[in-house]
Amino acid sequence: VRLNHKVFAPSEEIAHHLRATIPSAAEKVDVVPLGVGEEVPVVRSRDEVRAELGLAADARLIVTVSRLHPQKALHVLLGALAKLPSGVHLAVVGEGPLETELKGAAAELGVSQRVVWLGFREDVGDYVAAADVFCLSSRWEAVALAAKEAVLVGTPVVATDVGGMRELLEDGVSGRLVPSDDPSALAAALLDVVEHPDRAATYARNALAALTARFSTAEMLNRLYRAYTDAV
Repeated sequence: VRLNHKVFAPSEEIAHHLRATIPSAAEKVDVVPLGVGEEVPVVRSRDEVRAELGLAADARLIVTVSRLHPQKALHVLLGALAKLPSGVHLAVVGEGPLETELKGAAAELGVSQRVVWLGFREDVGDYVAAADVFCLSSRWEAVALAAKEAVLVGTPVVATDVGGMRELLEDGVSGRLVPSDDPSALAAALLDVVEHPDRAATYARNALAALTARFSTAEMLNRLYRAYTDAV
């Protein structure tokens, strides 16, 4: 930070940390929210995806897109799933070093039959769009791109209240935010969404409006362009 002319942070939380850590360089730190880029492609229908996953017509589907890594705390999401009704299922898109450990945890919790491990996929948008709710159980984030992409395809988001996630979601208005490492709180928020589709639809609409207003790719590029031209 000290060696640079300008430092951009992707969230207010990270900018605050940098300013507090290096107060002598605080004026160099600015926030540029990361634009969401192109819309996530969705090719297959909700019914097609659910048929592939072997779900009953009345099943509820949670999807997460995540590295299988300690940061993402997927064991907490599995613990939350164990507290939800048997008609609620989870699809995990992603791969990582904890795959064997997490599958063992699912077995111990008695939810193995309700979890589909999809590994790395190119067609992520299809699964997210087919979900009743998108979930992140992370221990830390900036403002997760995966959550932004879920908002773009119209899926309500439940996430842990970490890092800059408050800059994307307002609890009870545009999604649900819960404390990290709390399976009970996460389960309650997920149940709030899957059992109240009208409320979930309102969360999704409000989140899209907030995303469009704050996370503009054009504005991000303009800010970066101005930083270079001002420096010159």
